[in-house]
Amino acid sequence: MIDRLARALTAPRDPSGLAIFRVLFGLIGAISAVRFLAYGWVGDMFVKPRFHFKHMGFEWVRVLPETGMYALFAALAAVSLMVAAGLFYRAAIVLFFLGFSYVQLLCVTNYLNHYYLVMLLAGLMALLPMNAAWSLDARLFPRVRRASVPAWAVYALRFQVAIVYTFAGLAKVNADWLLHGQPLGVWLSARTGTPLVGPLFALPGAAIVMSWAGCLFDLTIALWLSVRRTRLAAYGVVLVFHAHVGAVPHRDVPAHHGDGGAGVLPAFVAARSRRPRSSPVPRAGAGAEEVAEPGSAREPAPEPVPAFVAGRAWWHVPAFVAFSGYALFQVLFPLRAHLYGGDVHWHERGCAGRGA
Repeated sequence: MIDRLARALTAPRDPSGLAIFRVLFGLIGAISAVRFLAYGWVGDMFVKPRFHFKHMGFEWVRVLPETGMYALFAALAAVSLMVAAGLFYRAAIVLFFLGFSYVQLLCVTNYLNHYYLVMLLAGLMALLPMNAAWSLDARLFPRVRRASVPAWAVYALRFQVAIVYTFAGLAKVNADWLLHGQPLGVWLSARTGTPLVGPLFALPGAAIVMSWAGCLFDLTIALWLSVRRTRLAAYGVVLVFHAHVGAVPHRDVPAHHGDGGAGVLPAFVAARSRRPRSSPVPRAGAGAEEVAEPGSAREPAPEPVPAFVAGRAWWHVPAFVAFSGYALFQVLFPLRAHLYGGDVHWHERGCAGRGA
């Protein structure tokens, strides 16, 4: 059974999907960092405040001097571009993970679930061969270039995003959200002047309809993205949904606007790691002459299974155990809210109202 699982997890996949995600992830990180600098949010959120509410266990994290904070965001923009280009990728993504995590730990009031997702994805990406194709590393260092990546690299990212979506849906299964359309009703009523869609926000029942749509979307989108027949349509829905969420921010704080494109980020993980055989676009690492319709004389032969898939490598079991522990943590950690007692939704709002 372990051998069969190892074969499934190490089966070869086209590296193009990981490459596309890497490029988009890096570009979004760079745009976000530049926006913080351009709009003065670095000063407003980190330099000017004399007191920052700390995360439990991270009270020791301190804000850098003004010059240091601006330099940090400039560095985040630079390493994000390096991630997108796949230049010295491993060092760049580790630096991005450390720098981005540091910024998030500076103050509780700047927390956003999208930022937490970016931290988790960056941590995973540091362990994955995201630069195997379409990267400067692949051009500069031939040993980095690969014709395929193991399936587990794709599954790890998909799992992480699926967990986020699923728990986002479960968090909406409550009377406030589904029966009263709150707090979405409050957010929409403050944005009835939005061009084009603003009048729709003022319609009776708009908040209820959108609340149910959001709940059902989060609970089921991971499933639709997993089914080949519905994947393309689901991908389109994801893009439209997150574009709408980005256009209608749910908090009146600059941090969310700085998040901007990060709300769209999960859409790209769901993209297929391997295109259909009839796709006119070449696979990463394949020459244009290799592209042919299925069944034609010029159709390339299937890529041989790598030798390491034929048997169980020594690292399969410890790697599987390590990721299983990580996956279990991702499933159980959000459930800690049930240990607090009372309605955690109101606890959260109460803390937000006190600035904690």
